[in-house]
Amino acid sequence: YMDRYEVTNDEMVRVMQWAYDNGRVSTTIQNLQGDQQELLDLDDPESAMAWAQRAFEIGPERYWPNMAMLLVSQRQGDEEAGLRYAEKVLELGYQSSKALRVLRDRALGQDEPDAARAVYAETTPELFQSPPRTNEVNFFKAIDLAYVLREMGDEEAAGILLEGASEFVMGQTRSGPSGVYFSDIEVLAMQGEVETALETLEQAVESD
Repeated sequence: YMDRYEVTNDEMVRVMQWAYDNGRVSTTIQNLQGDQQELLDLDDPESAMAWAQRAFEIGPERYWPNMAMLLVSQRQGDEEAGLRYAEKVLELGYQSSKALRVLRDRALGQDEPDAARAVYAETTPELFQSPPRTNEVNFFKAIDLAYVLREMGDEEAAGILLEGASEFVMGQTRSGPSGVYFSDIEVLAMQGEVETALETLEQAVESD
């Protein structure tokens, strides 16, 4: 099937998740003697961290190992390490919203909103056009920038960005490579639609 038809990442993830949930595949490998060895315990954060660290040792100049280490650092509460990995991700040429958010939060934590705004002015200048050009690639950044602009007191500009981002997050798939996760709820809350945001969150939890 895989060598005859194009399959998106999201489709592959859903198929593998269904297979795992229904006992068709596991995270173990079986050798010719029938012995099994667990490759990755999906319920063990320490196991995931060990794999991320090993990946970084093999490819310290690659995007995914640095991104994995960024997530590990955040889980461990190591802000300095997280900042280093975020800067490395950007240095490698990937404008990851997660990496940009680390730089944004650092600047805001140091009471430097202008520096936080500059993070996005340098990487997503289209969001500073009039009107901003929000699309399916930069909507995460638009939401994050809106938070910065609100901190600076520019409610109008923040509202315009949120309105543009809402087009790409409302009613979309939450999980997977192209998922919006809880961005729709974040937009609703920032727009003052608190009750709707809570109802949407409850629906998301119930459907999980």
